Amino acid sequence: MSGLVEPRFVYPHLLVPDAATIFARVGGDLADAGRVRPSFVAALTAREQAYPTGLPVPGGVAIPHTDAEHVIADTICVLTLAEPVGFRSMGGPDDATIAVSTVFLLALSRSQDHVTILPRIVRSIQDQTFLARLAASDDPAQIADLVNAAFSN
Repeated sequence: MSGLVEPRFVYPHLLVPDAATIFARVGGDLADAGRVRPSFVAALTAREQAYPTGLPVPGGVAIPHTDAEHVIADTICVLTLAEPVGFRSMGGPDDATIAVSTVFLLALSRSQDHVTILPRIVRSIQDQTFLARLAASDDPAQIADLVNAAFSN
């Protein structure tokens, strides 16, 4: 599970109006690279509507993902946002939103890998120094290295 973040799928200080734009942009890049099936963006959007992924940690984090059947090759995309974007809160009321500044978008081809990677992400995002280092960097390679190191522990 190490090395799932590649610099070409890191988006530092991305300016987008909403989660739908994130899904379309990143999903399109993943599709163009042959990493996901054409169904990926629609499945990601539907899953996010049914099972929101916004987490109420300082700075706000979201971990959108969908079923493995929509994925060809494992990839984790990392986005630090220039302006926070609203994501519905995981496990919160239907209308509760979180202002999210960091997104870890998962494209994993085996369902069991979600069980492995999600706890690593949750552990990492509890470290405010980790999130601050991601937010401060403009370098996709540096961000990929930070995330890969954090997720390999």
